[in-house]
Amino acid sequence: MYSMIDQESGDVNMILEHSILICHTQTMPPKQRIAPGPVGTTVAANVERLRQARGLSYVEVSRRMKQLGRPIAALGLTRIRDLQRRVDVDDLVNLAHALDVNPVDLLRPASEDSGEQSEWTPPSSDVQQTLEWLKTPEVHRGEAPPFPPNARIGPVRLTVRVRHNAPPIEIDLVPVLEHLDATQSEEGDIDGDD
Repeated sequence: MYSMIDQESGDVNMILEHSILICHTQTMPPKQRIAPGPVGTTVAANVERLRQARGLSYVEVSRRMKQLGRPIAALGLTRIRDLQRRVDVDDLVNLAHALDVNPVDLLRPASEDSGEQSEWTPPSSDVQQTLEWLKTPEVHRGEAPPFPPNARIGPVRLTVRVRHNAPPIEIDLVPVLEHLDATQSEEGDIDGDD
C-alpha cells in the first residue's frame, strides 16, 4: 500500500497493491550441530580447569576477555564448558591470555602427574630484539644483535640427493655445528684472517 497526493485538489489517494502471503506448513529441520572433536573437547576442559584453578568466576573471565577486545559473555563461557559453543583461533588466544597461560597449553591434554600446565611467559628482551632484527628488511638490519645466551640451535637439516632419481639423504647439522664449536674452543678462536 502506498499513498499519492493529488497536486490540484490536495486529496490523498490510497492505492493498494496485491500482496501474497506464503505459509510453510512443514517445520524446518533442526539445525545440525557439528560435534566437537578431541581438540575442542580438550580446549573446553582446559579452560574450565584453569578457570577453577585460578579461582576465577565466569564473570571475571568474561570481563578479562572484554578488556582484551574479544568479549565472550559468561553464558558463552558456560556454553564452551558444555561443548555447545566452539572456540575459534582468536577466542583461543584471548582465553589463554585471560587465564595467564600459553595458547598451546589450552590445546594440550592436561598432564596427569602435574595436573597443571606451564605458565606463559613473554619472550625475554634479547629474544624480542633478535626477532625484531629478523623481521627488518635485510638492507635496513645493521649489525646482528647478540645471540641470546639461553638459546639453543634447533633442528637444522640438510637434504641432498646424490643422483637425480635417488632418494634424498637428510643430514642433521646440529652435531656437525656442535663439533665445529668444540673444535674451535680447543684450538682457540678462528677469525678467518689467516
